[in-house]
Parts: sequence; C-alpha cells; structure tokens
Amino acid sequence: MDPLRQVGAFGRLVVISVIGVAACSSGPPEPAPATTWEEATVVEELGIGVESGAEEYMFGRIRSMAVAPDGTIYIRETQPTTRADGAEVLLRAYDADGNHLRDIGRVGQGPGEYEFPEPKVLADGRLAVWDMRARRVSLFSPEGNYQGSVAADSGYGVLRIDADDNFYVQTQTVVETRPQILLRKYSIEGQLLDTIPLPTPQATVADPGPTGFMLGPEGNIRPFTVMTLYAWSPLGYLAVGRNHRYDIELQKPEGSLHLRRDLAPVLVLPEERAEWNAFRDVVVRRQAERGMSFEVLPIPTEKPFFRELYAGDDGRIWVFRYVTAVEREDIEPQPGSPDRPLLTWREPFTYDVFEPDGTFLGSLVLPDDFRPYVFRGMHVWGVRTDEAGVEQIVRLRVSAEGR
Repeated sequence: MDPLRQVGAFGRLVVISVIGVAACSSGPPEPAPATTWEEATVVEELGIGVESGAEEYMFGRIRSMAVAPDGTIYIRETQPTTRADGAEVLLRAYDADGNHLRDIGRVGQGPGEYEFPEPKVLADGRLAVWDMRARRVSLFSPEGNYQGSVAADSGYGVLRIDADDNFYVQTQTVVETRPQILLRKYSIEGQLLDTIPLPTPQATVADPGPTGFMLGPEGNIRPFTVMTLYAWSPLGYLAVGRNHRYDIELQKPEGSLHLRRDLAPVLVLPEERAEWNAFRDVVVRRQAERGMSFEVLPIPTEKPFFRELYAGDDGRIWVFRYVTAVEREDIEPQPGSPDRPLLTWREPFTYDVFEPDGTFLGSLVLPDDFRPYVFRGMHVWGVRTDEAGVEQIVRLRVSAEGR
C-alpha cells in the first residue's frame, strides 16, 4: 500500500466508467474484446471499530487480516502495553456481520501461543497462524481451539496458502554473493515440497531500468520507482511484472500468460513534480543533519504503470495502477512536521482487475483512506483510517454492470 495514502472522508459510493483493453497471451497483442465490467461501483457493506466503547471494537494498529469461506474475519492487531492484560499482540475473530466472536491463543512461546502471528485460512475454515519467531504454523479450529503445529524453516513474517492447503513461507539465501529470497512450500503435514526463487526488485543486466527511493523520517517513500513487483497466486504460481511497462507474466506450470494493456505513460504534472522535489529536498536535508548520506534520485517526468500487484483468494490479479493526479484542497500539514512540504496532488486509488485466464474485467477506484488486505470475488476487505487515526475493519462490495 502506498505509504502516503490519503486520509480523508470515506466515500461510501465510488462510481467510475470502465474502458476495456484486453489481456493477451505471451504472443503479439490480440484485438480487445468487449469490456466485462461496463461500470463498477464500490459500496461499503460493513464497518467494525469505534474510537471509544467496548474494548474488543477499539483497535490499536491492525497489521494483517484473513477471511474464512463463511465470512469470518481474522485480524492481527497490536495494542499499547498499557492494556490491563499487558498484551501487545492480539488475534481476533469477527463474524460476517461484525460481531466479535473470540480472541485466539495468546502471546507466548508455548503450544497455541505466538509472538509475531500472521493469520491465513484453510479451505475447510481452519485458521493457520504463522509465527516467524517460533518458525512454526499453528492450526486452530473454526471455533478457535488449538489443534497442533507444523515446523517451517524461515524467519520472515509472511504466510501464503494455496488452493490445496499447502503453505508457503519466505526465507533468504545467498547466490553468487547476492541475497536471494525464496518461498519454501510445505504440505499441511509439514513436508517440504519445493523451494521457489522470488524476483528481486532491483534492476538486472537483462532489464536495467532505473530505480531509486527515498528513505525519509516519515518512512519508506518510493515515488514513481521503477522496480520488479510480484504476487503469489493461491492457484500456485507467480504474477511478475517490471512496472516500466504494462506486461505482467502469470508464470503458470502449463505455460506463461501475459496481462497487457496498451496504455500511454502517465505524466508527472509540473505542479505535482514541484511538490515532490520540495519533499525530496527536505528528506536530503534531514538525512544530512543526521550524518547520513545516500543518493536520492530526481523525481521523473513520467510514472511507471503500476505500483503494486495483489492476488485475490480466487486467483484474480489486482493491479494497483499509477494514474493522473488531481489537486486536493483538504490536505493539511502532518502533526509534528510543520516544515514538511504539502503533497496536494494525489492519485485516485485505481485498480485493474484480471481473471486467472487473463480476461480483463475492468478498472475501479477504492477509497483513498482504505488499505486492502483480502480480495475475493466481488468483495475487498481492508482497513479504513479516519482523520483522527481511528482504524476500522471494512468490507467493500464491487457492483458491476455488464457482468
């Protein structure tokens, strides 16, 4: 998710027109078929969370989320240590109507306990909880009862589950003096089945597009960075694309399929570029004051085509795309950073959606105070952050004409 996501009033209905351009196979582009979604709307169906009230509905910081086939929502959240029970990490379950069901497990190192949990849901509704510190996946029944654990050799806090209930955790090795990130594939019984190399975001000799980023006091901010992005599909393959062109390869076992759109590059508007360059200058100055020095590349005149890839639980690919920015009048200085230049030129959060067979469904805009976690069918689950910094679990429904 963009670390500079906009925080403002949450639109309960966002309507956009969709212009269709087809995906195609690994061969030359084919004529575009009719758009599948003629018009798409995004409607909020559910919101869970309050600023004050019952403790189970007052969230600290939601870190991850998973959704069961029956709509049960699982979240990992962190709370301040001033909580009465002293817990900093919680796994919580809510039903499809937003009612708190239970907290699952507890912080610790024993059976059914965790320190850095990452929840995922199996096809039968059981909860799989990856704890990177303990290097194990703990299993819980849909009712929250501990059912045992499986060891997994990794130290990363990412868990993936495929349609056959195999699970994947990340690890790192060194290949020819360079770090290489790998996915280790395990059966649900704990047998190591495969090791899959993951793409690196840096440029390669074969594809040396420029890359750069800012690591400022406000966090990791990478405006318009050219890089290789990927998503792991639960159907068992990678979706990979280097974002200086709109060409995303679905690396299926039976052969690659490419998602392409014939789009013109999006320009960084002069006013938008001036704001980013002013922000860049502040980052450089603050780093110098801290005795740090690294290259911060100038803001480009053109944007890459997309900033992130997501794979839905059903295998659909969601492409978080760069688009033309619009000027906002409601952007205010960040508290505690009065000298930070305002970034008033913001992009509507635009996503292209593709079926696993490459069919381009259409484009839609998600609210700009919403960060998505789970995509499935015509629903998206995520977190909304309001102007006061209060977080809520939100379920959105995509309603599309022309399906």
